[in-house]
Amino acid sequence: TKQPLFDVADTSRLWLTLSVRQEDAPYVSLGQTALFQASNSTHEPDSTGTVSWISTDADDATRAVKVR
Repeated sequence: TKQPLFDVADTSRLWLTLSVRQEDAPYVSLGQTALFQASNSTHEPDSTGTVSWISTDADDATRAVKVR
């Protein structure tokens, strides 16, 4: 069997960047807990994280605010 020589990325920590509707942005705050569940998942959230960054501008085309 073949074995990988090395890992290219550590996927135990990832960033999730969300596009939040401008009308909903006031409900998001730094330090807030975020729950992530993949669309094909039927159980508890796949992972949790903390909001660490909120863009100060909305996208001109989508009127969405980026949140990480």
